[in-house]
Amino acid sequence: FFLKEKNMFMNGVMLITPVNYQTEIRNILSTCRRLLTRYFLGLCIDVVIVITAITIGMSFLGLENAFVIGVIAGIMNIVPYVGPIIGGTIGILLALATNLEMDFYTQMLPLALKMIAIFVSVNIIDGYILQSIIFSKSVRAHPLELFLVILVAATIAGIPGMILAIPSYTVLRIIAKEFLSKLRIVQKITEKL
Repeated sequence: FFLKEKNMFMNGVMLITPVNYQTEIRNILSTCRRLLTRYFLGLCIDVVIVITAITIGMSFLGLENAFVIGVIAGIMNIVPYVGPIIGGTIGILLALATNLEMDFYTQMLPLALKMIAIFVSVNIIDGYILQSIIFSKSVRAHPLELFLVILVAATIAGIPGMILAIPSYTVLRIIAKEFLSKLRIVQKITEKL
C-alpha cells in the first residue's frame, strides 16, 4: 500500500510534526530512506555472494542439492554471527540425509568435513572482508562500531536484536545528527553521514 502511495507516509508524519521541526524531520526521513536502501541493497548483495560461493563449493563436492544448501546458508547469513552456524548445520544435515547410502567412516565423515571447510572458508571471507566493507560503506559507519552495536543489540534482544541492530543504529545516528549535533560524541559518530 505504501509503495503505491509513495508520499503518504511522509505526508502523514509531516501532519503530526510541529512546524518548528518539519525541516529536521524531512532531513531525517530523506537520509533514512537513502541509507537504509543502501544497507538493504548491500545485504542482498552479500546474501547473493554467499549463496553463489556455497553453491559452487557444494557443486565441487558433487552434491545434488548444492543450490538448496547455498540458498539456506545465504538466507541464514542475514543473522549476524549465529546465522552462518545455523545455515551450515542445516546444510550439512540436509546433504547427509540425502546421502544415507554412503558408508559413514569412508564417505560421510569426509564429506561432512569438506562441507565444514567450505562453510568456514566462505564465512571467514564474508565476515572479515565482505560484510565489513559492504555494511560499513552502506551505512557509513566504522566496522568496529557496527560490531559493537550488534553485540549490544544481541545482549538486549537476542537474534531479533542482531538482525535489527544496524538499521536501528543508522536511524538513531540520523536523528542524533539532526537534533543533538552540538554534542562532540554525536559529531564524531555522524561525521560520515
